[in-house]
Amino acid sequence: MKQDNGLSPPHEMKRSYHSLSRSLVLWFLLLALLPLTLVSFISYQQARSSLTSATIDNLEKIAEKKCWVY
Repeated sequence: MKQDNGLSPPHEMKRSYHSLSRSLVLWFLLLALLPLTLVSFISYQQARSSLTSATIDNLEKIAEKKCWVY
């Protein structure tokens, strides 16, 4: 018969340690990736907007020059 003295056998402690370490690693990764994803998305949107605006400006300048040439 097993005696329950409040202590876990070593193999159960090892399993719970691995589970805890895996859980902590996953949470730290999640917490690190969320701000990174947010900053990347905002940077992408700003770069896209800036490039679109610059392209439109350049096309308008080219169109103005062609109007004056012809």
